[in-house]
This record gives sequence, C-alpha cells and structure tokens, in this order.
Amino acid sequence: MKKAIPAIMVLLLLSTVHCAGSTEPIKVLVDETRILTLEELLEDIVIIFEAQGVPMVISLEDLKESFENTKGDFGYGKAGKEVKKMASMTIKKSGTINYITLKEYDVLIIASFIETYTPAEVDAILKFVENGGGLLFMASYGTLNNSISEKFGVKFPSESARIREKKGEEGVDQIYVTDITSHPITEGVEKILLDGGVPITSYESGDVLIRTDAESWEDAVGGKSGEKDEDEEGGPFDILLAVNVGRGRAIFFGGNDTFNNVVLEKQGHQNRDLLKNMVKWLGESGGPYKQYKVVNEQAQNALSNAESLYEDNEFSEAKKEFDSALELFLESKEMYPNADAESGIAEVERFMPTCEIGAEADTIFEKAEELFGKREYENAITEYGKAQAL
Repeated sequence: MKKAIPAIMVLLLLSTVHCAGSTEPIKVLVDETRILTLEELLEDIVIIFEAQGVPMVISLEDLKESFENTKGDFGYGKAGKEVKKMASMTIKKSGTINYITLKEYDVLIIASFIETYTPAEVDAILKFVENGGGLLFMASYGTLNNSISEKFGVKFPSESARIREKKGEEGVDQIYVTDITSHPITEGVEKILLDGGVPITSYESGDVLIRTDAESWEDAVGGKSGEKDEDEEGGPFDILLAVNVGRGRAIFFGGNDTFNNVVLEKQGHQNRDLLKNMVKWLGESGGPYKQYKVVNEQAQNALSNAESLYEDNEFSEAKKEFDSALELFLESKEMYPNADAESGIAEVERFMPTCEIGAEADTIFEKAEELFGKREYENAITEYGKAQAL
C-alpha cells in the first residue's frame, strides 16, 4: 500500500516543477537615447576633404554605436546578436529614462552616451536596480558619465583618459587582460581583449573581477599619446566591478569598445562569453515585474502567520506579523502596482485596529501579572480590569 504524501510536500514539489520549467526569457532594454553617432565629426571630415577636391561617401549608419549596427566598426550589432541568443532585447531610441518603462525589464544596458542623464533619470535607474533589476554600465574614455555610477558609489576618472599598454594588440590601444577572478560572470573566461579601457578609481562595495596588469598605464588626454608620462598613473587597474544593490545587481565595466564589432571579430579572447555571462547574472534576480510576486509571497506568509496568532489571542506577536506584512505589501505596490498588494493591504487594515487593542491589552495584562507576583493585589486588580475592558 502506498504511503500518503503530505499536502505540504505536494505544494513544494509543484513549486519546484514550476520554477524548473519556467522558460520566460530575460528582458533586456538597451538605452540608445543619446548614443554617439559621430555625425558632426563626419560632416567636418567631409567638408575638409571636399575642400581639397576629394569626394567622400561615408554612411552615417556605419558610425552609429548601436546594437543594431552590425556593419561598421563602431557598432555593437554583433554584441546585440549575442544578447539575443539568450534574451529578448528592446532598443530605446528616444525620450527619457523613467521607472514606468524600466519596471517591465530585467536588465538595462548603457553602453554609449554623449549627453548626461538627469537626476530624475538616475533616480529611476537606481530604483529599478533596488527593486530587482540589473544594470550593465559600460564606461567610455570619452564620456564617463559619473552621474550614474556615483549614485551606486562607483567612480571613473573625472577627465578623459584610457588604459594603454606597450605590448598592446594593436599599438597600445587594445590589450589582452588575464587577471580574472572566478565568478559566474567570468565562467569560461580566461582572457579578454580590452579596447578603450577606463579604470574604476573608487567604489564603496562589490567584487572586482577583472584587472589590468602592472605594465598598463592611464594615458590622459593632453599628454604624449601612446607614451607614459611621468605624472600618469601606472597599473594594475580595476575594470570590472559586480555589485549587489537591494534586490538587484549592477556591473560597472570600464571599456565599452571591448564589445564593438571590430573587437568581437578578432580571435584569441572570450569577450562574447563575458557579455553573455554578464547579462545572465544580471537577469537572474528578475526585474520589478517579477520581483513583486516574490515580495507578495513573503507578505502573504507574514499575513497568514499574523491571522493564526490573532485567532490564538496572541495579539502582540500578531501585530508584529501584521506590521511586517503591511511593509512588504507596500513595498510590492511601490515596486510594481498590482491588485494582490492592494487586497493584502486592505486585509491587514481590517485586522489591525482590533489587533492593536488586543496588543495593548496584552501589555496591560503582563503588567498586572507582574504586580500580582509582587503581591500588589489592589494595583493588579486595577490593571486586570483595564485589560478585561479592552
């Protein structure tokens, strides 16, 4: 005769099967609202050459630092293809960044920008990450944009500079980096080809996973290009930092050109694997549109415990659980407006007034018990009466 399986075990098994069978892809948003197109630079070049009687025909599309551009060297189209192998990818081409948009995604990628982000946009990005989202921030030596990174306690150089090395792949610009710490982000990655590297100058928390070696240096604009000046700082430099932020995660990487088309086409490195690992790690916790369900489950558990304690007249303990449930339901509602949180809040509010009275009665009763134990019977009777009245 088969043994009966307890109901709780059935629920756990079903829960496990559901989680294991989930095939919902990671949702990635690439911000290209202010990417570098080099249009102005190109126009200047064309004017100069045409003034010399030399006609020029260059496609502006080839110069776009876009995840759609698979042809030009500056594009990230090949990186975009890698992302699409393990995630759904949307490119935001205009407008501003806001939480209403971000909350529907798991990962935000910022890889190229020529204009700063406003305080409101930076706050929205931080809120997104704190509520479960993932941020992949790839700094460029030309546009560091500390306005975003500093919100997370991370700083890049305040002036334009890039990491270079004498034994670079091509001159001093592209260098192989092998100082790589073991982590899910660096799984299968033994060497990367860094292009346009930017050092992380300081950070408040997190794990540094990739560093350049001691032969590298920070080549600042204004000095001798490609040669180390006496006042230029030498390596090693931190270039990849992984940070847990609230319910989410962030990666700060100094070297957005590391993933452009021309670099990905070269051999002898695992840049593609690094990119996919980063997106996977960032998307594991799930964005706000997923995380609110986790918070609701935690809130519902607290609510169930509170109601059980309430029924047992354990009002003080019940109040603690009701407070916890209310805090979690409010967090869920702020994270991602939903009906479950609304109904949970209403349920807590229905019980709370009576529970608070009961908790007050518990406190008075405990005081009466203490007085009784001290044989202060008249005072004890008075306190018992107050508790009974409540």
